[in-house]
Amino acid sequence: MHVCTFILLKMSGQRSFGVALNKPLSARLPGDLPAFRGSHADLLIIVLELVISDGFSQLGSLSCSFLTIISNVSPYCRSLCFLASTKLCAMLERSAKAQSLHASEENRQQLALLLGTLNNIVQYQFEGNGALVYAILANKDVLQQIASLPSPTPGLPLETVMRLVDVLMPLFAVVDGGDGEGSEDGGGGGG
Repeated sequence: MHVCTFILLKMSGQRSFGVALNKPLSARLPGDLPAFRGSHADLLIIVLELVISDGFSQLGSLSCSFLTIISNVSPYCRSLCFLASTKLCAMLERSAKAQSLHASEENRQQLALLLGTLNNIVQYQFEGNGALVYAILANKDVLQQIASLPSPTPGLPLETVMRLVDVLMPLFAVVDGGDGEGSEDGGGGGG
């Protein structure tokens, strides 16, 4: 498993690999994977989340490597399916728990990698990732909780959190019924 992880880490650093992951998945999946329609990027996220969340004890040390792989390809993920999007948000929610953050430096690194992943997708591929934006909005409390962490949380790039929250705050206001602050710009485009 370590060799496969190393190979995926090397490949994920290549732009061409990240772009190729957008091809639609047409292969039959093993029975223990949930059914979904999507791309190879979706499959990568779903499988790595499964490995991380099922807590294979011998693979615990590879969690940061798995999240690095996802983070490396995230700027190229054009359209994640709903299942992959909810898996990313579920990992973010698990990583953002206070007891998890204070338990180890590795947990803070995992949260930073997940935030970087979401930031990359929202920044570079916002238009095609409606399912991810929806999943983030459905979990907006998690991002707001992370944004309210005390500043000296070691290992957490708060500028990434704040950038992501700033980008999504107008959407949070829409979800909350439009009574959010910052709507003084007079509108924008419709549609």
